[in-house]
Amino acid sequence: MAIVRHLHRSLGFDAVAGGEDNLEVIMHPTLESAALKMDLLLQLLEGNDSNASLFRSGEGRASVRALSAELRRMSRELDLAPREGVAMQMLVRASGMGRDSALDEIRTWLKGAQSVTLCDPFLFHSPTPAYPSNEAYADAVVKLFPPSATKVTLYFNGYEEAIRTLIWPRLKEGRSVTLVNTSQVHDRFVGRDEVVRLVGTSLGGLGNKLSVIVDLEPEDARGVLGTLEALKETARERIRHQRSEAAIWIPAEA
Repeated sequence: MAIVRHLHRSLGFDAVAGGEDNLEVIMHPTLESAALKMDLLLQLLEGNDSNASLFRSGEGRASVRALSAELRRMSRELDLAPREGVAMQMLVRASGMGRDSALDEIRTWLKGAQSVTLCDPFLFHSPTPAYPSNEAYADAVVKLFPPSATKVTLYFNGYEEAIRTLIWPRLKEGRSVTLVNTSQVHDRFVGRDEVVRLVGTSLGGLGNKLSVIVDLEPEDARGVLGTLEALKETARERIRHQRSEAAIWIPAEA
């Protein structure tokens, strides 16, 4: 019965009542509308065109388009939401394959994001031997960010000029990028819009040692993003009078 209840919740049903042999399901209104339209479409395909006007009229087509958009939105929310009862999203093994799988997971998860937040103290430092070269590491970092991400905020703790010049010029093309140089954050976080994941090691260390990628609960995600935003605003206040490239590289400490 618990499995049945979980299945119905994952499909968007608002409630399940009754015994195991007598389920009463209250369906989400959007899914109920979709089911009705699918029934009408099936009838049409089977030769019953009594309801064809629904799909031929401008108002009918508009309602179908709106329903399609709402279903896609609901599907996206289900994909992004932390999985019920599952804290760990991915185990990253100590290997080149583990590194590549983790990068693919993050890259896929970030697809379609408009805003991306990356907090990694060693982002602009030399990677571990898990990467064959600094260039390979820089390429992996830049490719994490989808074209849709026009707003990017990076939090890091110091940088090596050689790594900075490999990543920064490519990353800022076509984007609004804010960088906050801070020693006030220890853990590594990746955020897409309002959703956040905890990454167990720096991007440069993925695949070097065993680590995990973990979904944060919505309340915890809001707390992380709020704290990072406060760090950014404090840094912005301190450099508001600067008019040089140094103002782009925001220091969060005096």
